[in-house]
Amino acid sequence: MIKPLRIRSQVLAYQRDTRLGVQLVLNPEFAPINCDSGSSPFGFPVSVREAHAAFDVASLMRYPDRYPDATLAPAILVRFADANIKREQLFFGHGSFNLAERIIHKLAQPEALLGIGPQFNEIPSEFIAAGGVYRTMRIRAEPPYTFPHDAMVRSLASGAYSMCYLDNPNNPTGLFLSLEQVREYVDAAAPHGTIMLIDEAFADTVPDAESAMHLVSAYNNVIVMRAFSKGLGLAGARIGYMACAAPIAEFYRQLDVPFEPSAYSTHVARAALSDHGFLAGVRYNVRSVKQRIMDACAHAGLQVLPTHPATLTMALHDPGRDLGAAFAAVGVAVAVGRGFQKTHPEWNDAFCRLRVVPQPEADELCRRIALLGSVQASSV
Repeated sequence: MIKPLRIRSQVLAYQRDTRLGVQLVLNPEFAPINCDSGSSPFGFPVSVREAHAAFDVASLMRYPDRYPDATLAPAILVRFADANIKREQLFFGHGSFNLAERIIHKLAQPEALLGIGPQFNEIPSEFIAAGGVYRTMRIRAEPPYTFPHDAMVRSLASGAYSMCYLDNPNNPTGLFLSLEQVREYVDAAAPHGTIMLIDEAFADTVPDAESAMHLVSAYNNVIVMRAFSKGLGLAGARIGYMACAAPIAEFYRQLDVPFEPSAYSTHVARAALSDHGFLAGVRYNVRSVKQRIMDACAHAGLQVLPTHPATLTMALHDPGRDLGAAFAAVGVAVAVGRGFQKTHPEWNDAFCRLRVVPQPEADELCRRIALLGSVQASSV
């Protein structure tokens, strides 16, 4: 008799519930506008193209540096010099999600995870696949869309969680919590050994001075993940980094995977960091374009949830219609609300996430927003 495969019990009936499986059918009568993808619509620095041209292809025959300290880590440490992070506290991987996956499956106790709802579904999905449970503190699903700050502090102070996941800026709303707000969560969690996993993948468009990187060396329970996918435009390079509090770094170092990221990704990422003016331009453009889009949404009768003026995403709400279908009818791809239901069960398709577009597309996007409701909705 053939015995069943020896697969972990918690994954036998597990099914990933994520927005990545939700696709809109766009109206072919309109040229498509992508406001769905979380990658940057603003390109990458000229220095990346120059680095690409200068890359030594023969180096691909060799393993990259065992750890990319020699080229990439110093540039990050300079960028966050006033955070006093040590080189041995910095780690790299194939994007911030790749690093989070390792923390969940290799380091943290898979007991209970606390998060904000809605938020990036993939982290709770991985935590559940690891055998843990997820609890969400929900942003109110109707005006004024109150953020559950006090409830978060109280929950963390209970000591009931092995880890707390906080995406900041929030994905999908684009709301950005101040450093002092995040510090309150860390203070509440620290006495209980609760690991604070802070995902700053979308944070390149907000000031570095507000980054939780500044908490890493002051606490024993903080991990901050960042990526090159958003503001710096290197989503395809699949590279991210994280800074860990010293006690966490000591344990994670034994679990880290050598030879990551690739030699090429490290090379172009280092070039991207060298162009200090590029991010300043992206931040200016995001702020100006986002306000125009928010104004167009408000004029069309859409509720814009509280958001930061310089983040790449915003969340919209209209209880009277399916926003995914409405946007698809005018050729605009958005992230539909039901894709975030794992973290907020009340988020249906009356909600959506919209990512800003560059200046040349903004006029047309605003025109399409004005057309919402006057064009027959597409099927989803």
